[in-house]
Amino acid sequence: MRLSTRFVTSSSAAALLVGCWSSPSPPTSSAEPKSSRETPGERAERALEADAPFDLTLPSRIPPPRHAASNALLAACREGHHPSCWVLLHVATSESALEVGLADVVSQCQKRDLSSCQAIPPLPSHPLLPAGLPGEMGRTMSRNTGPVTENQAVQLRRECRDGFAYSCKVLADRSPADEERREMHDKPLLAAREGCRRNLPDACALVAPDWPAEDRVAALDWNCQIRRSQCNHLGAALVAVGRLDDARSEYERACQYGRDPRRCLELAELYRGGTLIEPARDRGTTILHVSCAALEADGEAGEYPECVSSP
Repeated sequence: MRLSTRFVTSSSAAALLVGCWSSPSPPTSSAEPKSSRETPGERAERALEADAPFDLTLPSRIPPPRHAASNALLAACREGHHPSCWVLLHVATSESALEVGLADVVSQCQKRDLSSCQAIPPLPSHPLLPAGLPGEMGRTMSRNTGPVTENQAVQLRRECRDGFAYSCKVLADRSPADEERREMHDKPLLAAREGCRRNLPDACALVAPDWPAEDRVAALDWNCQIRRSQCNHLGAALVAVGRLDDARSEYERACQYGRDPRRCLELAELYRGGTLIEPARDRGTTILHVSCAALEADGEAGEYPECVSSP
């Protein structure tokens, strides 16, 4: 998990990613290439970080798929690095890679590894996702907005006590008891923060503005690595503390690789308003035109004043 910029990996994250190994690596020669000394988890993390290089030809063309990251995560997952399997569920570029990741996560969950259980996203029905796994009620209820019955609440409470953030959140939002909704207010955030420290992707996605600054930036950074369309949130946090060059890199990453023209509109306004300095002349105008053209093709450009008034 990176804590600062696209090229920096925190020592705490490295410890998380290699923590499942039971013994230290043997001494290596200083002449040995770095890549040969890396654990599978470290190689996967490096590939994940490096798969969105700065590219001013984007978003004018479709960005390449995340095959390098998917393949590195798949290799690490097959070698028994379970955190890579968790991330593979979000980054896999093939159904076969997704199935390898899901099979490992389910297997570990069935062995009562709660971190693996908590790593299961709120997925729809899948042949490799058996019924009855811990956290199931929270995953199911988080996909809908219907009322929570008392019987469902009993299971959600048990899951929340076991650290399932989505189960806590469903209770906080929709418990059948008004008092419980008030009492549960902080529990989803606490469960999510604890899970995010272990690099659980969906736990980090529940990041809240009132998290401690270090936890919040780390969560935004991890979300950015996994979901490129979320990098603008990291950019906003960096703008707030005056790290404008780093912020520009993250906003550009969201625009270049996020596949969402609204992210590019946000960056265009930051360039045109002078908050961020353009990396190339007329960059803001270029991405504004590209984004508005994409929205026009979807029949949505009229919803954005900057597209209506764009020359």
